[in-house]
This record gives sequence, C-alpha cells and structure tokens, in this order.
Amino acid sequence: MFIAFRGGGSEQPGFEQRTHTGTVPIGEFTERQAEFLRRLDVLPIEPKGDADLARAVAATIHESSRDPSDSSSRPKVAAVPDVQLLADTLWAQLIARSRSTADAYFALVDADNLYRLVTPSDPQWSQIEPRVRAIAKIERVNRNSAKQYLEDVIVFERQVEKNTLTAAATGAGGAGAAFRWISHGSEAQGEILQGVTDQDMWQAWMAAPAHVAIQFRIPKTSLEAVIARDGRASISETANVVETVGGARYVFHCVWYHDPHSRAWILRRMIRRGTAFVGLSF
Repeated sequence: MFIAFRGGGSEQPGFEQRTHTGTVPIGEFTERQAEFLRRLDVLPIEPKGDADLARAVAATIHESSRDPSDSSSRPKVAAVPDVQLLADTLWAQLIARSRSTADAYFALVDADNLYRLVTPSDPQWSQIEPRVRAIAKIERVNRNSAKQYLEDVIVFERQVEKNTLTAAATGAGGAGAAFRWISHGSEAQGEILQGVTDQDMWQAWMAAPAHVAIQFRIPKTSLEAVIARDGRASISETANVVETVGGARYVFHCVWYHDPHSRAWILRRMIRRGTAFVGLSF
C-alpha cells in the first residue's frame, strides 16, 4: 500500500533521520513534501466519474480491510463490515468536490439522511463563524440557514481558492487506508494509519501543515452512541492525494466510523494535509 520515498542525488544525507528527531528546518521539510506529491502519478476525475480511478480508490480500501486491528485484547479481530460501501462513500465525496459549483455537493447532502445541518443553537456554530470569516472573508451570515452559509463557503472554495478537484493519485504513495475496532471514542483520533505506514512515508504525508475541515453537518448517530449501543465500533482512516484545478496537491485525509443499524460509514473528521493553501468544509 505504501512505500518509502527515496529522492535522487539532490537529497541531503540523513534527511529521514533528521526528520524523525525534529531537526529539519520547516521550509526544507514542506518543500520536500510538496515535491513528493508532485511526483506522484494521477488519473483525472472525469465529469461522469472515471472507472479506473474509482477501482483504484476501492482497491486500496479493500486491501487494507483484510488486516484490521483491535484496541482491545480480543483474541480474534472481527472482519470489517461493508467495505465496498466505504469505498463508494469516499468516491462520492471526491466526485462532488470535482464540480465547479455547489450543486453536486448539495445533491449529495440532500440524498444523505445520516447528518443534520448545524444550527446557531449548536455549540459547533461558534466555531464555524470565526473560521469562515477568517478563511472565506464572508461577512454577511444568514443565521437562519446553515445550508446557504455552506453554499457561500463552497462557492468561495471553488471560485476563489480554485480547489475544485481534477485528479487523484494512484499507486504506491498515492492512497492509503487503515481499520481498527475501538471501544471508546477517544481512540478515533486519526492515528491508525501511522501504525501501518512506513515512517518516512508517514512523514512525507502527514507531518505537514494541516487544515481541519469546517463542519456544517452533524451525524445523527454519533460514534459514542454506536459504541454505547454495540460495545465497540469499526473506524477507518483514508488518505488520498488529490489535485485541484489550480494545480495544488494535498492529502485528503478522513476519519470514518461504521454504524451497523444504518449500514453506513459516517464521516467524523476531514483534514487537508500539505502545503497547499486549500480550505475544506463538509
């Protein structure tokens, strides 16, 4: 699934060792990560969806699902449920983000009854407003419609930041996934990929500037509720290198959990990792 990235003759000796001990200047490190992402092969995300790319996204998830871990001391690790469904759900996110307007994303939102939109009475709203003002410079806020607010942010992301997706990476270093059974919500902190990824590869992907997506939608069934009901839950981390219409590349990093009652993989966290100045929202 992953390989360590080894540069050519221009690479400074001992880079990996210095990275691990935190002695690499931040400028050197971020440039190395940006160059690594630029070298990856990508496939275009076509207007009607690219079958080869969709299969590649699914293949990474299926391969990783064969070897889940378990945070408990259970002698036998249970199989991952609804694996193809996670691949389909991730692919739907990528496709919706490959459109230049908000219409495709809202078609996805309207067809999905697993979430509800944040309201001004939710504690999450107090986090949304200052972040949107700082990133999107949107001053006029419609407090009666989070959906309109989200649409304004998506329009800004697509038209001003030029972050409409046009391609995704394939092959070693282009995508990854990991699965774990957990018994407490605090165990879903987005670190399970680190345990199955070569350390140098992990550094090239993850130890770089990050932006946690602005969350406009709240799952109707939380991870904590699934664990309280079932005693445990299956979570997944996915990571996909994507390219925008503006030419920027970054790691589209998501943390998901499975709800057996709705037979759905629900998005818990979405993160942009990399040097590209790209905001995300969902």
